[in-house]
Amino acid sequence: MLIIKDVSFSYGKEPIFSGLNLKVEQGEFVYLIGKSGVGKSTLFNLIYMNIFPHKGVVRFENFSSATIKPKEIPFLRRKVGTIFQNPALLEDRDIYSNLEFVLRVTDHKKKEVKKKVLEALSEVGISHKQKSMPNELSGGELQRVAIARALLNEPKLLLADEPTGNLDPEITDEIMELLKRINRRGAAIIFATHDYELVKKHPVERILKIDKKKIFRVRLKKG
Repeated sequence: MLIIKDVSFSYGKEPIFSGLNLKVEQGEFVYLIGKSGVGKSTLFNLIYMNIFPHKGVVRFENFSSATIKPKEIPFLRRKVGTIFQNPALLEDRDIYSNLEFVLRVTDHKKKEVKKKVLEALSEVGISHKQKSMPNELSGGELQRVAIARALLNEPKLLLADEPTGNLDPEITDEIMELLKRINRRGAAIIFATHDYELVKKHPVERILKIDKKKIFRVRLKKG
């Protein structure tokens, strides 16, 4: 589903990746670990095609960084959901309106918008908060809203960039179980984190590490 082949990328004269390769299959759950500043967010931006490789190619389904046209990028992004450490909701509108706004800007019909928003909120167990304002929600509830927002277009891939970084352990466990349930229903997930204890507590099939401008598969030591 996702193929990154021989990708090199630099910010100015600072190389971030050199000859980077990665494959992610449909329905996988993959951890992406590494120190802060090593390039996890840069990799997500390459997949989301906010930026483009200086060498090599990023392919997601039928979209290729080498050939994609600007008008095609919104269609790619409907298939790739993003979840960040900071939910970044619009503070001047309630939860339902935050999600509704996302779909309205992609030309969905009003009836379809309502159906998708309610389904997404139900999926993350927060339908009862749809009329609440963001400042009335806890950190865990806000992150559930962020996940619901990412699910609106029924993405085939979720890019989760430190989504539990600001949460306490109990809420982190709840969010991880929610993401695993979403994964079991078919969405692939790449979960970026520098929290090795979280990775040990919630094991998945593959753990990848960014180091020395490349990606390697690793196994964390137990204990």
